[in-house]
Amino acid sequence: MTYDGVLTTVTAKAVLGVNDFELADNSFNIYPNPVQDVINIVSKNNFNGDLKVAVVDLAGKSIMDNQTVKSNSGLYSLDVKNKLASGIYLVQINNGSSNFAIKIIVK
Repeated sequence: MTYDGVLTTVTAKAVLGVNDFELADNSFNIYPNPVQDVINIVSKNNFNGDLKVAVVDLAGKSIMDNQTVKSNSGLYSLDVKNKLASGIYLVQINNGSSNFAIKIIVK
């Protein structure tokens, strides 16, 4: 923000926009969907490093932010029991080099 005595200029930049995410259908699967207690994430391309996983609602509000999830033989699990109300959410996955997003339904 700058102020020259007459005008105030505010410049905003989106931290992460829709175009910053790839379709995760090419790299990860989530099951079960609809979700009840646990989100299971499986890599389609044998990725086995740590993931950063966030869950946001459709308004963009962060519900679970950057949970580090470690692989258990190629399977990643995130406990969401009693943490997510029924509804539709986006699961945002970061594998260290790319961001992915998958829509889920919570019962």
